[in-house]
Amino acid sequence: MDAILEAVEQCDATGSSPSRTGPELVEHVPSGLKAQDIAAGLDKLSSVSDTVKSLRAIQACLDSKQDVSREETEDISSPLSEISDYVGRIILPVVPMPKDDDNEEEDPASAAQDQFLLKGELGLNILDTLTTRHPFTLSPSALLSVVAYTNPQDPWTSDTSADIARNLLQSQFPRDPPAGKKLSKGDFITDTLLTQHLRPLFSKSRPSTVTASGRKAAFVEEQPSTVLEDKSAKAWKYSHVYAVTVFEWARQYRYCQGPGTCSPPVLLTLLDESETPLKGRALNIFGGFWSGCPPGLMDQVGLASVFEDAVFPAVHFLPNITPEAESRLILNAAYPALFQLAGLTKAAVDQDHDTATAALTPAQRKLLDRIIREGILTGYFHAKDHIQLTSVFCDKLSYAVNGMGILSVKYLKDILPMISEIMTNPFGTKHTQSLLATIQLLQAILRCCWPRISGHQNEVIRILTVCWLAIADEDAWTSDSSTPTKEDLEAQLAKAAAMLSSIIRNNTGGQDQPDMKLDDLVSPLVKKEPLLAPLFARHDISPVN
Repeated sequence: MDAILEAVEQCDATGSSPSRTGPELVEHVPSGLKAQDIAAGLDKLSSVSDTVKSLRAIQACLDSKQDVSREETEDISSPLSEISDYVGRIILPVVPMPKDDDNEEEDPASAAQDQFLLKGELGLNILDTLTTRHPFTLSPSALLSVVAYTNPQDPWTSDTSADIARNLLQSQFPRDPPAGKKLSKGDFITDTLLTQHLRPLFSKSRPSTVTASGRKAAFVEEQPSTVLEDKSAKAWKYSHVYAVTVFEWARQYRYCQGPGTCSPPVLLTLLDESETPLKGRALNIFGGFWSGCPPGLMDQVGLASVFEDAVFPAVHFLPNITPEAESRLILNAAYPALFQLAGLTKAAVDQDHDTATAALTPAQRKLLDRIIREGILTGYFHAKDHIQLTSVFCDKLSYAVNGMGILSVKYLKDILPMISEIMTNPFGTKHTQSLLATIQLLQAILRCCWPRISGHQNEVIRILTVCWLAIADEDAWTSDSSTPTKEDLEAQLAKAAAMLSSIIRNNTGGQDQPDMKLDDLVSPLVKKEPLLAPLFARHDISPVN
């Protein structure tokens, strides 16, 4: 091993490709090398301060094509397991814990990137080579290190590392495991990742609203307000920076059977974070967590309201406190999470919104009301000058209206002024994505609230005509193929007009109301402005389409 390490020093291999070892290193590998020989040299490798060089030395041994084989035993103390455990310890992204009073320390993620970007790719290549040539089960500690590299968005993970890590885990946990396999994916996630590893890491920063066992706390202690964060209580954030990735992977592949296996304290801790990247990531993790919970479980243990209180503040991450781009990221993650809490699933909404609404509990309907009034409408009126957020608010409001059906009629007096303000804005055509989202919101209102539209039909006609003429007057259309075109906007406006036409026909003609058609109302407008004729040309759409 001394000769190989010396060759590594001479070749300055730390800057070369992680996936290859040059012949100048391989030629220093002695013939007849066995796995036992590499394992026996691990103590020597451990004394090397530059761990990348240690990994290079092991890789050179594997690339030499020597008969690096194992004995007949598969015990955890076997040479292959010793090598893989050693590699796993080296590549696990752990950085030194900063001091609590140090406000200018290097960002932990950046520190991990500098130290582990190369080590991770190199070490995962070694583990992949070992398990491919000599199939054996990696130990839980080595598997933990592999899981830490499954998200290519992490600064310490490359696309190559993530691909190797995911393939390794797939081979270690096949869909149809062989009989007698010692470690199942479920046991690994529940016992090793969630219970033994993540729970202790997050225990000191667990919010007071939940107990350590994952149930709602009977008595919530007020947390003292401090300016400086207690870094020592958040090892998962400042030292063991891979913890969120591990939890993310665990939640993606394991449905919970109870509060203990769901690890709600971990998720609630992440949701309690104010930093945008962590907050957004936690909200996205929540989606898989909630959909994997048995129906009614969180209500039974009293955590549904706890999660509501943890998620809802995210809808107030608005400018000017939060930058517009970050606000959009948070809102696009927060509202789907809240809709899940309120029982408004996309599958149910797409299938039949009336059926979806009938299945909602009083608590869920109350939450939906809060989402719309305290979330979307309040957010819009607070940040309506930020045009990119306008499309977010309209998209989420369309989803809510389509999901609630006729129950959304109580918001007509609030939503129509919002629609009018956006669609009649003379500069609305400068951001076609927001304009299209607002038109689709109007269609949702027409579709779901059509029995009450007759009292607002003149206002809807005004909105449609003003918007149509603004589009006709616009000359500077963007050439960006990813944004709606003039034709897209006109087609959606014409669809809304056709829906209104059908509503007027259905809502009139009774004993107390004479027959009325949309043409009767708009013909004077069309006569005065012929450009409006194509807007009201379609009459083939029913309110529910």
